[in-house]
Amino acid sequence: MKPSDRLSAHRDRVIEILNRRKLQNPRLFGSVARRDDDDLSDLDILVEAPPGTSLFDLAAAEIEIEELLGCRTEVLTDGFLAPDVRQRVMVDLVTLQ
Repeated sequence: MKPSDRLSAHRDRVIEILNRRKLQNPRLFGSVARRDDDDLSDLDILVEAPPGTSLFDLAAAEIEIEELLGCRTEVLTDGFLAPDVRQRVMVDLVTLQ
């Protein structure tokens, strides 16, 4: 099953996971945002995180979402994106709401 289909079925729960970890403004990028994902695609989520958020906090959100959806997930902040990658990501962004 494609990550976009899995996400559609559990969107509210994914948002709840991110909110509980104080990760705000979730936006999709990559193949799911472009609507060209397939069964082997991952789910990429760009978030805003409050000061003091650690890599462990982001990883914990990733793990929880992966367990829920059954697909590889990356939860990143803008600061983790290289400048050339950031430009490509910004073109794809779709709000997760």
